Amino acid sequence: MSALAPLRPEPVEDFAERLTRRFFRMCENPRHRRRMLAMLRNGATDEDDKKRTYERMNRVVMMPVAKALGVRTTVLRTELVLSQLLGVATARYMLKVEPVASLSTDELVTLVAPAIRAVLQPSDERSPRSGGIAPD
Repeated sequence: MSALAPLRPEPVEDFAERLTRRFFRMCENPRHRRRMLAMLRNGATDEDDKKRTYERMNRVVMMPVAKALGVRTTVLRTELVLSQLLGVATARYMLKVEPVASLSTDELVTLVAPAIRAVLQPSDERSPRSGGIAPD
């Protein structure tokens, strides 16, 4: 299965796992990884590249999964999710931090997806302004 293959509709609860898996599968592809690492390196020093990196990750990873699963989320939560994914990718692929760099993709998804889910999950204790994921 291609990392960028169309996704089948699944329950909204699976969104965090599907998003995380799609992102790291994309990162495991050497061609995509080289491009992502170049974007991260350039984005660290160039304002235009920072914006392009975020927009590309949003367009290539976040929005296709959200659309396929019928999920909406706030801009703030999207930015937090992308920040987490890009941070783990930086540690894994650029800095080669162990043991993160040596984990299988399945192990990585198992560990990262709950954090992504926590950012996206609406909570009764949070104010109504905080948003969250919701079916269309």
